[in-house]
Amino acid sequence: MLKPLLFSITLIPAIAIAKPDLSKRNVCKSLKSCSKVASRVLDQKYFYSGDLKGSVELSKGLVLNKDNAEELFTDFLNMHGYTRVEVESGVYKIIKARDIRYTPTKIIRYTASEPHNIPDLSDYYMATFKLKNPENARGISRSFRPFMSRYGRIIEVRSSGGLIIQDTGKNLRRLASLINEMDTPITDDMREERKVRASRRHEIELMHASSCSNKGAHNHRELRRK
Repeated sequence: MLKPLLFSITLIPAIAIAKPDLSKRNVCKSLKSCSKVASRVLDQKYFYSGDLKGSVELSKGLVLNKDNAEELFTDFLNMHGYTRVEVESGVYKIIKARDIRYTPTKIIRYTASEPHNIPDLSDYYMATFKLKNPENARGISRSFRPFMSRYGRIIEVRSSGGLIIQDTGKNLRRLASLINEMDTPITDDMREERKVRASRRHEIELMHASSCSNKGAHNHRELRRK
């Protein structure tokens, strides 16, 4: 009875040492390999046209897991000018981010009471914002343009006094917090100031149009002389 007991005692450590390090399977160095890791970890499927180009460098100890894979993978795609769009539950197509304007995306109706409806990801979404003070729509729309991502878009809905914004989920969440800050009641002084600014812009536009017209007429006369 002693020999079998000794054999079992020495066999257990041998098995423990030989156990493979499964975390190495979740390390990726290119978008293509990261898509495979994300697909396996998240139980999602991806498809794309052509070659998925782009390298990824991860610091030591950083691997994709079930908790971070979705956020990190969408960040990797965004860094290299790609994005993913869900075509059905659990199935995504990967496209160039510049083509997002031609691709239907998920529409989110934002409400301040449910701010987390916008995913904190680098995927693109279209969000509608209903303002408490519709008069603010134009001002907010103009103010936000410098803060949009490269392929983001913002539209003022004049009929309802709201906004439609298409951008990454991460940027939409940032813009949503700014909308909550800027959507305040407009005072009479603010209305008067806006009228003055609008009048000045109109005068500048007329001067510019007149200048272009005069230059065109001058060039036409010069050509006739020649």
